Amino acid sequence: MGESVGPGSKVGHVRATGKSTATRRGVGRSGHIKIE
Repeated sequence: MGESVGPGSKVGHVRATGKSTATRRGVGRSGHIKIE
């Protein structure tokens, strides 16, 4: 459970948070940043 939920939850959370922040900041600053 921990191994499956740990990495998946962490990666998903970081990706979702990073994408939201990158998309918001990327669109205003650089378009290519939003992709990352």
